[in-house]
Amino acid sequence: MWPGRLKQLRHINSYVLLDGAHNPDGAEALAVYLRGLRRSPDEVALVFGSLAVKDWRTSLSTLAPLSAHRYYVEPQGRSAVPATELAARQRGIVCHSMNDALLRACDAAPFVVVCGSLYLVGEARAVILGLERDPPVSL
Repeated sequence: MWPGRLKQLRHINSYVLLDGAHNPDGAEALAVYLRGLRRSPDEVALVFGSLAVKDWRTSLSTLAPLSAHRYYVEPQGRSAVPATELAARQRGIVCHSMNDALLRACDAAPFVVVCGSLYLVGEARAVILGLERDPPVSL
Protein backbone atom coordinates (compact mmCIF):
# COMPACT_ATOMS: atom_id res chain seq x y z
CA MET A 1 0.00 0.00 0.00
CA TRP A 2 1.20 3.52 -0.78
CA PRO A 3 2.30 5.52 2.30
CA GLY A 4 -0.21 8.31 1.58
CA ARG A 5 -3.32 6.17 1.09
CA LEU A 6 -5.50 5.47 4.13
CA LYS A 7 -2.45 5.35 6.37
CA GLN A 8 -3.29 5.77 10.05
CA LEU A 9 -0.67 6.97 12.54
CA ARG A 10 -0.80 8.11 16.15
CA HIS A 11 0.24 11.70 16.89
CA ILE A 12 -0.05 13.47 20.25
CA ASN A 13 -3.47 12.29 21.53
CA SER A 14 -5.13 11.66 18.17
CA TYR A 15 -5.25 9.17 15.36
CA VAL A 16 -4.18 10.77 12.10
CA LEU A 17 -5.39 9.36 8.81
CA LEU A 18 -3.22 10.32 5.83
CA ASP A 19 -4.77 10.10 2.40
CA GLY A 20 -3.78 12.11 -0.67
CA ALA A 21 -7.37 12.50 -1.93
CA HIS A 22 -6.00 15.02 -4.44
CA ASN A 23 -8.85 14.77 -6.95
CA PRO A 24 -12.65 14.44 -6.78
CA ASP A 25 -12.62 10.65 -7.17
CA GLY A 26 -10.07 10.29 -4.38
CA ALA A 27 -12.04 12.68 -2.17
CA GLU A 28 -15.24 10.70 -2.76
CA ALA A 29 -13.47 7.41 -1.95
CA LEU A 30 -12.10 8.95 1.26
CA ALA A 31 -15.54 10.30 2.15
CA VAL A 32 -17.08 6.83 1.74
CA TYR A 33 -14.36 5.39 3.99
CA LEU A 34 -14.89 8.10 6.63
CA ARG A 35 -18.67 7.63 6.63
CA GLY A 36 -18.05 3.93 7.23
CA LEU A 37 -16.16 4.79 10.42
CA ARG A 38 -19.37 6.34 11.79
CA ARG A 39 -17.62 9.20 13.58
CA SER A 40 -19.56 12.35 14.29
CA PRO A 41 -18.17 15.51 12.63
CA ASP A 42 -17.32 16.80 16.14
CA GLU A 43 -14.82 13.95 16.48
CA VAL A 44 -13.06 14.72 13.19
CA ALA A 45 -10.57 17.46 12.30
CA LEU A 46 -9.67 18.03 8.67
CA VAL A 47 -6.25 19.30 7.62
CA PHE A 48 -6.56 20.22 3.95
CA GLY A 49 -4.37 21.81 1.32
CA SER A 50 -4.26 21.53 -2.45
CA LEU A 51 -2.27 22.43 -5.51
CA ALA A 52 -3.89 25.12 -7.63
CA VAL A 53 -4.02 22.86 -10.71
CA LYS A 54 -6.35 20.39 -8.97
CA ASP A 55 -10.15 20.49 -8.68
CA TRP A 56 -9.87 21.42 -5.02
CA ARG A 57 -13.33 23.01 -4.83
CA THR A 58 -15.09 19.71 -5.52
CA SER A 59 -12.76 17.76 -3.23
CA LEU A 60 -13.18 20.22 -0.37
CA SER A 61 -16.96 20.34 -0.80
CA THR A 62 -17.04 16.55 -0.55
CA LEU A 63 -14.90 16.31 2.59
CA ALA A 64 -15.66 19.45 4.61
CA PRO A 65 -19.11 18.35 5.86
CA LEU A 66 -17.53 15.30 7.52
CA SER A 67 -15.55 17.41 10.00
CA ALA A 68 -16.50 20.14 12.44
CA HIS A 69 -12.90 21.36 12.73
CA ARG A 70 -11.05 22.46 9.58
CA TYR A 71 -7.44 23.61 9.25
CA TYR A 72 -5.98 24.82 5.99
CA VAL A 73 -2.33 24.80 5.05
CA GLU A 74 -0.52 25.29 1.74
CA PRO A 75 1.56 22.36 0.45
CA GLN A 76 5.20 23.38 0.04
CA GLY A 77 7.19 23.21 -3.17
CA ARG A 78 4.48 23.70 -5.82
CA SER A 79 1.83 26.27 -6.69
CA ALA A 80 -0.70 25.85 -3.88
CA VAL A 81 -4.16 27.26 -3.40
CA PRO A 82 -3.84 30.01 -0.79
CA ALA A 83 -5.10 28.74 2.57
CA THR A 84 -7.17 31.91 2.88
CA GLU A 85 -9.06 30.93 -0.28
CA LEU A 86 -9.78 27.48 1.14
CA ALA A 87 -11.09 29.03 4.36
CA ALA A 88 -13.28 31.41 2.37
CA ARG A 89 -14.84 28.43 0.57
CA GLN A 90 -15.44 26.29 3.68
CA ARG A 91 -15.13 27.83 7.14
CA GLY A 92 -11.86 26.93 8.87
CA ILE A 93 -8.60 28.15 10.35
CA VAL A 94 -5.62 29.17 8.23
CA CYS A 95 -2.36 27.62 9.44
CA HIS A 96 1.12 28.62 8.32
CA SER A 97 2.80 25.22 8.70
CA MET A 98 1.95 21.55 8.85
CA ASN A 99 3.22 21.39 12.42
CA ASP A 100 0.84 24.19 13.44
CA ALA A 101 -2.08 22.55 11.62
CA LEU A 102 -1.44 19.16 13.23
CA LEU A 103 -1.10 20.64 16.72
CA ARG A 104 -4.37 22.52 16.38
CA ALA A 105 -6.20 19.58 14.80
CA CYS A 106 -5.00 17.09 17.41
CA ASP A 107 -6.07 19.48 20.14
CA ALA A 108 -9.54 19.79 18.59
CA ALA A 109 -10.45 16.17 17.83
CA PRO A 110 -9.45 12.56 18.50
CA PHE A 111 -9.43 11.76 14.77
CA VAL A 112 -7.55 13.91 12.24
CA VAL A 113 -7.68 13.54 8.47
CA VAL A 114 -4.85 15.05 6.39
CA CYS A 115 -5.69 15.18 2.69
CA GLY A 116 -5.97 17.18 -0.52
CA SER A 117 -2.40 16.78 -1.75
CA LEU A 118 0.22 14.05 -1.77
CA TYR A 119 2.77 16.78 -1.03
CA LEU A 120 0.77 17.75 2.05
CA VAL A 121 0.58 14.12 3.19
CA GLY A 122 4.36 13.87 2.83
CA GLU A 123 4.78 16.94 5.02
CA ALA A 124 2.47 15.44 7.64
CA ARG A 125 4.36 12.13 7.60
CA ALA A 126 7.62 13.97 8.15
CA VAL A 127 6.22 15.87 11.15
CA ILE A 128 4.63 12.80 12.71
CA LEU A 129 7.65 10.54 12.13
CA GLY A 130 10.15 13.22 13.23
CA LEU A 131 11.91 13.37 9.85
CA GLU A 132 13.44 16.38 8.18
CA ARG A 133 11.42 15.46 5.09
CA ASP A 134 9.37 12.51 3.92
CA PRO A 135 11.53 10.13 1.87
CA PRO A 136 10.48 9.68 -1.77
CA VAL A 137 8.55 6.55 -2.68
CA SER A 138 10.04 4.56 -5.55
CA LEU A 139 8.13 2.21 -7.83
